[in-house]
Amino acid sequence: MNISTAVVLAGGRGLRLAPLTNNVPKALVRIRSKPLLEWVIQWLLSNGVRNVVVGVAYEKEKIMDYFGEGSRLGVRINYSVHSVE
Repeated sequence: MNISTAVVLAGGRGLRLAPLTNNVPKALVRIRSKPLLEWVIQWLLSNGVRNVVVGVAYEKEKIMDYFGEGSRLGVRINYSVHSVE
């Protein structure tokens, strides 16, 4: 089976990661100099996934600004935007 699209949920506040998430969403918390979501996207790419849909909510602008449309990482990123309540 060849999977070309993946959905990654990155919309939560990351309260259990505080204080690391006081100023950034959990998807952008750095692990060895790269955001967590970047590690996930690179792993997906290495496994043949070329399209990624990222579900965002909390501080979504920061995530969307950092990753953009995904070309820098060699993938196509679309966003599913949700509200935070």
